[in-house]
Amino acid sequence: MFAANPKMTEDKIINDLRGLFGKEFTYADVKGYCRSHNISESTVMNRIRKFRVGKGRYNLEVKVKEVVKSIEKAYEAPAFLTLIPERDENFVPFGNFNTLKKIIKSGIFYPAFITGLSGNGKTVSVEQACAALNRECVRVNITIETDEMTLLVGFALLMVTLYGIMDQLSKHWKGELSSF
Repeated sequence: MFAANPKMTEDKIINDLRGLFGKEFTYADVKGYCRSHNISESTVMNRIRKFRVGKGRYNLEVKVKEVVKSIEKAYEAPAFLTLIPERDENFVPFGNFNTLKKIIKSGIFYPAFITGLSGNGKTVSVEQACAALNRECVRVNITIETDEMTLLVGFALLMVTLYGIMDQLSKHWKGELSSF
């Protein structure tokens, strides 16, 4: 049985882990550290919880809560970016277009499964229904191989790209875009 060790502060544990394993380490590394220092795993796990980046993986330079906050902040897109698709005057409504429009117009979460062969216009149909109703449309391609990390990383990369573009624009125009 392990006794509580008041000398094991969060800073000491983090500095020890960084010294032994660098910025990234695994749960197995933590178990070894606990055995060699005669400290309970729960003590260490409670102090490093905020550095967890995956199942049994930790990174001392990433704080998940801070990353989530930065992504949430990044979601507040500049005013000139719009998610409302442009209306295509050449679009010819087909199939269940009117039903789809009713679902979108209702504003109620109502999942709809749209199937069809490649190139039949499934995506265009949804985009044009949103354009007709002046509603935002976010397209996410999901396949059997899509997982949560793919969606989160893709979103984070999109936000980084958008802010990179804004940064370049502001440098080019020497701060004249600060009103955006």
